[in-house]
Amino acid sequence: MVLSLTANDAMTQRYKTVQANEPLTKAVALFDGETDVLFVYDEETYKGSLTHRAIIRSGLKGTAKVKRLVTHAPKVAPKERLVECVRLMIENDAFQLPVFRDEKLLGVVSAESILAAVAPKLFGETKAETMMTRDILVCSPQDTLYSVAIIFRNHHISRLPVVSEGVLVGVVSMHDLVQKAIAMDNETDIFATMDEKRPLFTLPVEAVMSSTVETVTKDDPIRQVITTMREEGIGGVIVVDEARLPIGMITKRDILEHILNARDSATAPVRVQVSSRAGAAERAAVKERLVSFVTRHRAELGTGHLFAYLRSIARRKHSLLQCRIRLYTSTLNIQLVGEGATVQQAVTQCLARLKLRLRKEKSVQRGKDWGRLALAA
Repeated sequence: MVLSLTANDAMTQRYKTVQANEPLTKAVALFDGETDVLFVYDEETYKGSLTHRAIIRSGLKGTAKVKRLVTHAPKVAPKERLVECVRLMIENDAFQLPVFRDEKLLGVVSAESILAAVAPKLFGETKAETMMTRDILVCSPQDTLYSVAIIFRNHHISRLPVVSEGVLVGVVSMHDLVQKAIAMDNETDIFATMDEKRPLFTLPVEAVMSSTVETVTKDDPIRQVITTMREEGIGGVIVVDEARLPIGMITKRDILEHILNARDSATAPVRVQVSSRAGAAERAAVKERLVSFVTRHRAELGTGHLFAYLRSIARRKHSLLQCRIRLYTSTLNIQLVGEGATVQQAVTQCLARLKLRLRKEKSVQRGKDWGRLALAA
């Protein structure tokens, strides 16, 4: 059975190791076409992981030490089921996990290798529309990079479709902004100075966007979506209609979330998953509140999965905590965002918005029921 596959079935050797006290310049030099992640050691002790993307986005100088950018990536055993690896990836916001036997590093299991091993067999002919995020944001070629950077920061996304006169004409990504920032300011952290008068941010989107866009239609199978992502080396594709107007987006994270959904039985209650780089105690406190909420609203929510992502977002004068909820259930498929000075405030705002959404859905359903009764009469 597909869901019984283990880390050993998807493990690759696309990794290298680096010492925590080495400079970032050495780490950058280790990345090549055959290396997706660096696993960081302090002498003989495993400390975590480092990706090329994290280095680019950090804004740190090349002389900075690797240990400043290490992120937690939990160890997994060769016999760990891939579906459990997916849970750990989402929970820890780490999409490359080291495979260990005792203290020996054997390889890496990544989101890409899991998608290749599991998703085509599990979802092969499932249509793209069943997994796509429908409430997508878009921009125009004339929008400023400042407005795009704000969207990237506030919504925790890394690409936007570019639409002109109702037609998809390109895509702009975080990578595009970073490369332009390096060329203009020799600065990699585009959020370091969120000033709309900064030369970088006054540029229009068309100055950096890519006109080549990988797309699929809502009827294309997930198997094709995964193939496109792997062949093009991208993290997501845009779903378009017959007129090439974007109607959704599918990312690797979307498909991973659906793998977790597939693990749970159809009669299971709404499962709650919290992703944060904060401590286990904070994650547990948030999960307790979310579980309490879905238990009280089980009738309206049906069965499925609730994913909550917690992170800090920088503002000009201060920082805020953000809670982003993605809900996939038998009755709803929505995303909601809440912000606050503390994690609990952000969660409170998010749940208040979810409660309003449930009331709205209930009202709509009641209207449909009354309509059916009227016709029957």
